[in-house]
Amino acid sequence: MRRAFTLIETLIAIAVFSLGVLILFDGFTLSLRYSRASRDTAVATHAAEQAVEQIRLSGFTALAINTNPSPIAVSGLDQGQQKTFVDLYSGNANIKQVTVEIYYRTRPESQAISLTTLVSQNGIHG
Repeated sequence: MRRAFTLIETLIAIAVFSLGVLILFDGFTLSLRYSRASRDTAVATHAAEQAVEQIRLSGFTALAINTNPSPIAVSGLDQGQQKTFVDLYSGNANIKQVTVEIYYRTRPESQAISLTTLVSQNGIHG
């Protein structure tokens, strides 16, 4: 004799299956959010590294003191902006401290990457 599923058993099975699908979907959504945040951090870090490298190659004399820089757009980032701060290092006129800050938005909060380097009037001595 075959026993059939009752309507209540079928509804419970559908509810359990639906709950499982919702949990999986939420996991995928969270995974995509973290993946995008990771990509944005990598893009911002790469942009900051490139800016620091260009600054180091430009040399000491090309760096004007700038403690209130205007933002520059950074491509590849949602609302990405770069600011480059240049100041004397501890008041030493032969060394400039350069800080590159990249600001971007990862929903819902804003993020920032900051890299600092020193540029000497006498170059790098090792």
